[in-house]
Amino acid sequence: MKNLCHLKLVKLAFCFSLCLSSFGLFASSDPSSDLSLVTFRPASVMDADAIVSMHQAYTPDDKSKLLLLPDELLVDAVTSAISKGKVFVATNSRGKIVSYLKAYLVDDRELENIMRDELRAMGPARKEILRVSYNIPAFGEYKSEIARAKLAVKSAAASASAAAAAIAPSTSAFVFDHRDAFIYYGGAYTVESFRSKGIGMDLLTFALEQIRNQIFTHVRERESRYISLIYGQVVNNQSNLGMVQRFARFIAAADNVEPGAAAVVPLHHYMFESYKPEIIFDKSLSDPVVVTFPESGKGAGIVLLYQISK
Repeated sequence: MKNLCHLKLVKLAFCFSLCLSSFGLFASSDPSSDLSLVTFRPASVMDADAIVSMHQAYTPDDKSKLLLLPDELLVDAVTSAISKGKVFVATNSRGKIVSYLKAYLVDDRELENIMRDELRAMGPARKEILRVSYNIPAFGEYKSEIARAKLAVKSAAASASAAAAAIAPSTSAFVFDHRDAFIYYGGAYTVESFRSKGIGMDLLTFALEQIRNQIFTHVRERESRYISLIYGQVVNNQSNLGMVQRFARFIAAADNVEPGAAAVVPLHHYMFESYKPEIIFDKSLSDPVVVTFPESGKGAGIVLLYQISK
């Protein structure tokens, strides 16, 4: 196990915002999967009980990818995240939640902790495993462009040293600057009958639009140089690249880029070795919340950067 530490209960809200962490919705069957009837909205406190119940019914596969909070912490954590406007849901025609995620502009109180302790994009535990830049099509095919860019730098690294990280020399190293705008994305989950239909990514697009004003107010007031999307992925979920393209679309819309095959958004893509945490509640301890980072939770902290045009 790595980095065994104790957290006080008063730090619960931060625990629930861990960038390799998620709580989500149980993958249950649902006969009503007509996409035209799906609606998106910010979560309300009335959704908390349903989310808690779904969290408690994870499948074994879900548990390998998502944060498992002890029951003693779960209700407060869910309610806290919702009350702070960090949670967004998609519902079907009967009002049942079918997809869920967290997305919010990270404030200074938790930003450095997330970047250092969870994403490990800074600090003594930082281990960069990928650094690449690419021009991603904002409105067309994107996976092949990302795959080609990653393959090129990985092949170059492998030819130099089998242990080398995949670093593109033309891409600058990531340097943390608290003035920049960092958007947290995580806790994404979609029920089984609605998966592979783009619902989760449509919900991310909705969430980004909901916090757009906060983001660009921050950019203006803090004179940010970059807008960043940050999140974590376990190893068996790193093939999911949809959030990269949705971030690019959000940037393109913000810059009023005309839709078309020629519309591209330049992004810097960084990956840092990180771990999905395991949270344990032990009443016998003076600080009853214990957080560990086992090898089984190995994954990556992701930082996507877009440089703002002045």
